[in-house]
Amino acid sequence: MTIKNRLAMTVCLAAFAACASADRAYKISPAISTADLSTEQTQWWSGLQDPLLNGLVASGRDSGLDVLIAETQIDENAAFTRTQFARLFPSLSLTGNSDFTEFPDGSAALRLDWELDIFGAVRASVKAARLRGLASEAVVADIRRLVSSQIVATYIQLRARQVEAALARQSALRLTESLDRIERLSNAGYATALDLTRSTRQLNEVSSRIESLRGQERALQNALRQLVGNNDDLDLLYSTSVAEDFTFPRPPDVTPDPDTLFDQRPDIRVAILTVNAEAYEQLSARRSLYPSISLQGNGVLNDSQGAPLSVSGISTSLIGSLVVPLIGRGRLLAQIDAENAQADRALLEYEQTVLGVVNEIDTTQAQLRANRAAADEQRKALEAAAKALELSNRLFEAGEISYLDVLITEQSRIDSERAFVLAEEAAALAWVQYMTALAIE
Repeated sequence: MTIKNRLAMTVCLAAFAACASADRAYKISPAISTADLSTEQTQWWSGLQDPLLNGLVASGRDSGLDVLIAETQIDENAAFTRTQFARLFPSLSLTGNSDFTEFPDGSAALRLDWELDIFGAVRASVKAARLRGLASEAVVADIRRLVSSQIVATYIQLRARQVEAALARQSALRLTESLDRIERLSNAGYATALDLTRSTRQLNEVSSRIESLRGQERALQNALRQLVGNNDDLDLLYSTSVAEDFTFPRPPDVTPDPDTLFDQRPDIRVAILTVNAEAYEQLSARRSLYPSISLQGNGVLNDSQGAPLSVSGISTSLIGSLVVPLIGRGRLLAQIDAENAQADRALLEYEQTVLGVVNEIDTTQAQLRANRAAADEQRKALEAAAKALELSNRLFEAGEISYLDVLITEQSRIDSERAFVLAEEAAALAWVQYMTALAIE
């Protein structure tokens, strides 16, 4: 059975379980553990074997602004959970008054209010709040996954621009030497003004691309700074030059495991926990139709006209009340309908998330294979273009071809060099997207 079929079957089983009983919808999680959402596995970007990149990713995951903003939601949900949990307990208040006259008197009163959660409406709200707290932790994990991907992708794009600039500078040197050679040949009558003009145009185009690449490089450096935050390693990006023989690494392929994919994708965890939370919200809304029972207790201590305090001056009372909703029942039914709609939406979003993950993995895996094959072919094309340029120079020196043919072959090599860098970049970015889809951290 393919990964697509297995995950699709999981979605169907989850939907069936959720529809069977709203009160038991929290059990639809397909063997997922929420005990520790921060457990990290092998960091896939370490396969690029770049210590600078590893430091940038670690900084972005820990202190990136996107991550820090998301972590505030965890604190907010934790506070809301405590607020809901406090509703399970009584509240106690103290009031007092005094009359400072010729015959002073005063009193102090304790008031106890406690709404008993007989039918579990408050407990359901507490469980829903706790699940939303776990969902916010999963959101942070998902943001870390996406931030890691963005940092690695931006870093690869930056290195690609630096490699492309290095190749362009090599081309500029060759074209400068070629231009000097054409000038000498033109003076000797072996080259035409057209050859000189074509060579000048090639050099100007390469010089223009070098300047453009310099601007793109700075833009990518600033994009990394936005993702990473304050990090001293960023300064190395301004001073580190890429070796001319730099090659993009090719980490081995990773085969997805459908049995562990649900544990790896934080966005799937978010969707599952949201479905569970909505199920408890449904339960809490339905319990609001039931009678509410509350207790009220009062204790009053009177001190009249300066008389000494005594037990006889204390009065207490305890009152129980039962409230059954009658006239406002329509409002409660409307709230239940709203919760049912939100639960249905959460379930549909869960199915959409899982199916989206399946399609994302399938698409990125196919794109990775295609881009790597294209890069292999482009490497062969570059090697052929380099040999063609070497051969054309020998043929020109032998008088077999004109220098125009040499210029055409030189342009072909320049184009092949750029196409090769772009193909290698595309293959590396496809690998980043594939590993991001698998969420192997």
